[in-house]
Amino acid sequence: MQHRFIYILVLLSMVLGGCAMAGETELRWEWPAERDIQKKLIVEVTEVTSKSGLFGLKKSPSLAQGFPEPVVLKGVVKNGQYETVKLVLPKFELGDAKSGDLLAVGLVEDLVCICVSPVPINSDPDQWLQSWNCTDE
Repeated sequence: MQHRFIYILVLLSMVLGGCAMAGETELRWEWPAERDIQKKLIVEVTEVTSKSGLFGLKKSPSLAQGFPEPVVLKGVVKNGQYETVKLVLPKFELGDAKSGDLLAVGLVEDLVCICVSPVPINSDPDQWLQSWNCTDE
């Protein structure tokens, strides 16, 4: 009986741990506030959706985590330690990005995104990223 309990406990730990590790990394949006980016990612957009709470409550810029027209960006990281990322940010910061587009994402404190820019079409993303910074917009 004790072996069965241990087996179930180990199996449950593996499943829950595996799910957490295989999941997407959630980034948090903050305004740049004159900070320099510490990490740069190239993200291929897989999904962009509007985010709204009940009666549009999460759209209110007066709420602590609210911004005007929030959208959810999901994508696959082409460089760096994360596999997939999810980020809620103001639509005007994302521009017209759509599924398949490449974006440069500037991070501080590992998981805080302070800027997003489209990677120019017909450019080498890795080479372009070396000279890109948040003030290029």
